[in-house]
Amino acid sequence: MKYIQRGEKMKLNVINVIFVISILLILISMPVLAQEETTEENTGVTPDSILWGIDVALDKLALALTRDNEARAEKGLKIAEERLLEIKAMASEKKIKAMAKAETEHGKVVVKIKEDIEKVEEDDPTEEVKTVIKLEKKIGKHEANLEDVKQKIDIKIRGELTEEQQAMIDSVLSNLEGQTGELKIKVVNKKGKTKIKIKVKTGKSEVEIEKEVEGIEDEVGLTKDRTVWAQKAIDHAEEKITNAEEKINEKIVEGFNVTIVEDYLVQAKDMLAQAKDKLDAKEYKEARKLAQDAGKLAMHAKRGKSFDEIEDDEEDIECVIDEECKIGQVCLDGECEKLEKLCINNTDCKEDELCVEQKCVEQEEIECTIDSDCKEDETCVEGECTEAEEEEEAECTVEADCKEGEICTDGECEKVAEPECTVDTDCKEDETCVEGECEKSEE
Repeated sequence: MKYIQRGEKMKLNVINVIFVISILLILISMPVLAQEETTEENTGVTPDSILWGIDVALDKLALALTRDNEARAEKGLKIAEERLLEIKAMASEKKIKAMAKAETEHGKVVVKIKEDIEKVEEDDPTEEVKTVIKLEKKIGKHEANLEDVKQKIDIKIRGELTEEQQAMIDSVLSNLEGQTGELKIKVVNKKGKTKIKIKVKTGKSEVEIEKEVEGIEDEVGLTKDRTVWAQKAIDHAEEKITNAEEKINEKIVEGFNVTIVEDYLVQAKDMLAQAKDKLDAKEYKEARKLAQDAGKLAMHAKRGKSFDEIEDDEEDIECVIDEECKIGQVCLDGECEKLEKLCINNTDCKEDELCVEQKCVEQEEIECTIDSDCKEDETCVEGECTEAEEEEEAECTVEADCKEGEICTDGECEKVAEPECTVDTDCKEDETCVEGECEKSEE
């Protein structure tokens, strides 16, 4: 009877759990259901919501309940896409910490996807390579969507951010690029391994296998998607070049020397032209890469920085060299400063100021520099006078300071414990002396 009751209780608990999860799913989907039409911008619950943690937990549960490796990898990519849309939404609202939360969860999902890609296994290697190509297509789409997020931030958001916000966003985007890059490498490696399986099982040549794989890529739509992604990269580059030209024209009107950045813009346009040629030649990967580099160079032209630096540091600066500033100004820490504001040493500044990095800054008031600046019972600690801690007088420094039978240990006199024995004869007949103590002898 007890077992029956226990079983009924377990069933009831399971039903309750399912009921709670169902309610949570309805709550989470409500913001989307409220819209007449669902678009990729409708991200649902975002990381700044108290319900977001539940959303993430349910995604993990759905992933855990999916048994097939291919299906689980596809489910993981959908979840990763959801995190990416959340990041895009949070970037628009300049909620950088929320972006970072979503990026962290994106990284965790990517780890699972990589494991599932590696585990994809089918009896027919040709079917296996088809499965892998389908995953490759989805990963390519994810990368293209990440490029959309970066484009929006570069064109519409970056100029409105503080220096700290820019650094945090750069870190998030860098991590996302790295995670997506790992997925690309994993799926390409898996495809290479599966090609070897095809060769072993069928005895086909590498040329025959490549032709067969290309046919599968056409069949699942990967070739067409590569065309779309390359064209989108070209469109992004064109938008960045236009954006850079507008900024440069503004600088010309303000009287800046823009000779150097104009050269960079010429290089960006030339690179873009090469990307278009590659697209016409159906060399989609090369076209996409050239277009991406052209976009980076255009942003570099906008900020007047070197192409090598642009990938790691995309901070918007006013100048790089003095020639980019007006007459009577010099370029200092990326900003044009009037010569009269600069200093060489402290005598160029006011009495309460110091010359730091060629700028006069207010001197922080300090109470002391050495102990003699303070009272007798105080010491100088980090510019402030603090009461000196009273040191306890040591009871001893050498054993002569202690009584007979005591030794000096860390300033204190301690009694020396007398040994129970020194030789075996000090002990009983069946005992021996071991380190000052009598112990029974082993038989």
